[in-house]
Amino acid sequence: MHTAILANGLFPSNARVLTLLHAEKRVICCDGAYEMAVAHSLAVHAIVGDGDSLPAGLRDAAAGMLHIEEEQETNDLAKAYRFAVRKGAAKIRIYGAAGLREDHFLGNLFHLVDFETPAVHCLFYTDEGTFFAVLPGSSAEFPCTPGTPVSVFAPFQGTRISSDGLKWKLDGLDFPNLWCGTLNVATADAVRLAPTKPIIVFTREILP
Repeated sequence: MHTAILANGLFPSNARVLTLLHAEKRVICCDGAYEMAVAHSLAVHAIVGDGDSLPAGLRDAAAGMLHIEEEQETNDLAKAYRFAVRKGAAKIRIYGAAGLREDHFLGNLFHLVDFETPAVHCLFYTDEGTFFAVLPGSSAEFPCTPGTPVSVFAPFQGTRISSDGLKWKLDGLDFPNLWCGTLNVATADAVRLAPTKPIIVFTREILP
């Protein structure tokens, strides 16, 4: 089952991302994003969070959809993710998790390493492109127009990556720092990556 999560960052302005968001059949909002969802006429199925970011008037109106998680060890995006998985989501598209506070954006982004599992695939959209995680022991292939910027972030030292379809091949490299695989370029209609440790990939394509 496909599920969308709308986070409380900047609402998307990219036309392709907006088209995907408005076509979603199941939308879960982080509590602070519900006001944006209402303003943009999104049909919301659930609102998840600790409740501290939901205006009182909207909180009353949305009481039947509201699922409160008061623990403070994780943020509202992680709470919404857990709710989606409990409801059977196998593919999750994340919208509105970038922009505004950059520390929130980075925290949201690197949650992808935890969100991606053999049973759940996550896509994280910004107005510039798509982020997603690739797990060790797996191979990810995604479509790319030749010339498209592609960056790989390796959060764990000693990561090794097998690659096809990139201008600068990553094979045989030992990634000592997070940024070492960034600012690459696709040279084929598809890029394939197979890492030894979890990685996060960015492409300026809006992947479906």
